[in-house]
Amino acid sequence: DMAIKLAKTRNNTQVLLTSMSSLAEAYYQKGELETAEKYAKEAYKLAKETGNPTTLDILDTRGKINIEQNNKEKPIKIFENVINLLDVYSINTTTAITYLDNAKKCAEIFDNKEFLEKIEEKKKKIL
Repeated sequence: DMAIKLAKTRNNTQVLLTSMSSLAEAYYQKGELETAEKYAKEAYKLAKETGNPTTLDILDTRGKINIEQNNKEKPIKIFENVINLLDVYSINTTTAITYLDNAKKCAEIFDNKEFLEKIEEKKKKIL
C-alpha cells in the first residue's frame, strides 16, 4: 500500500500499475479474493486508460480470481479478452502459453468446449 501511495503522489503510472498488479496477485495467492479483485480492477482501469501491456497480466489475475469465486461467465469473458489482446501486445511465448493455460483451466472448469477449441487454436498459432 505504501508503494501505491508514493506512486500516486509522484504521478508515476508504471510504478502504480506494477504495485497494484503485484498486490492483486499476492492477495489472490493468499485467498483474499475481494481485496485481490479490488486491486486488479483499479490496475486494469489504469492500464486500459494508458494502453499499458500490463493489462494482460492484470486480466489474467482477474480471470483466476473469478474462477475461484465460481463466477461462471465473467472469467470466460476476461480470458477471451486476454486471448484477443495477445495479438495486440508483443509478449514472449512462455508468458503467452501461461495465459492460455489459465484460460484452458477456466474453459475446463466451466465445461466450455467452444472456448477450449479457441484456446487450442491460439496455442497452435503461437507455437
